[in-house]
Amino acid sequence: MIRVIRGGIVALAVALFSSAALAQSVVTQGAGQSLGSKPWRVDIGAQNGGKTTEVAVTNSAGGTATPATCLAQRKAIELQNNGPNTIYCTVDGTAPLVSSNGRWILSGAAWSLDAGCNVVITCISATAAQISGAATMVTELK
Repeated sequence: MIRVIRGGIVALAVALFSSAALAQSVVTQGAGQSLGSKPWRVDIGAQNGGKTTEVAVTNSAGGTATPATCLAQRKAIELQNNGPNTIYCTVDGTAPLVSSNGRWILSGAAWSLDAGCNVVITCISATAAQISGAATMVTELK
């Protein structure tokens, strides 16, 4: 942590923690500011790994499993729709329908949720199937 003290003297304090039992660490927002910085709690469990994959959501009946296989011990997932069309998703494994069931994710929007592998996410594209480079990015965290 760097702290500016009156008179322009800079003090540098470094703390090392050897305990692996720490449940959380703190990130200071606005580092270097003397006023207005607030601690931001970060769950250390989020540092246990993850995976990002591209999924081309189809517009075919039945939809697309998103992702095709779940990251073992997944705790959270985010879907970012980089395709040109809205996609519709369900969380119970049922086939999404554009007109009635399914959470819609607009083009350029994202949806994040705490969901383990027992939550089966299935999506369908509104008008045309997505293609590589313009598909849905799926990020999973353990």
